[in-house]
Amino acid sequence: MASTSNYASTPNVGGAVITAALGGTRATPTGASTLITTGVSGSIVTRAIIQNVQPVASGAPSANVARFYLHNGSTYFLVKEFGFTATDPAAGTASEPFEVPFNDLVVPTGWTLQAGISVRASDVDDTCITVLAGNF
Repeated sequence: MASTSNYASTPNVGGAVITAALGGTRATPTGASTLITTGVSGSIVTRAIIQNVQPVASGAPSANVARFYLHNGSTYFLVKEFGFTATDPAAGTASEPFEVPFNDLVVPTGWTLQAGISVRASDVDDTCITVLAGNF
């Protein structure tokens, strides 16, 4: 047992705008975007915020699934899937954000947290994912 506690001491905020649907399979995705890279002693992820962005087009975005993976450089590990329906905001604005709790997911040193979406029918499905984490 450790004699001292180790707490996240440095914020680690990252994200990506996802403009293509995942390819491959759920177990071996292609096209996943890196959201965060861990600190030198690992990181802890508390939540992600998902928002459909409607840059210029009009119409409702597709119902979608965001998939979150841990990646060690060679293998993907599916850690969370989050299904969401999209509202139809005015053109040029963003939908209401969806918050995805991670219940303090610990990510080892040298790994990344990556994500992708299952559907992209057009630019109305472009999705912004922001991750809030901390480095140990």
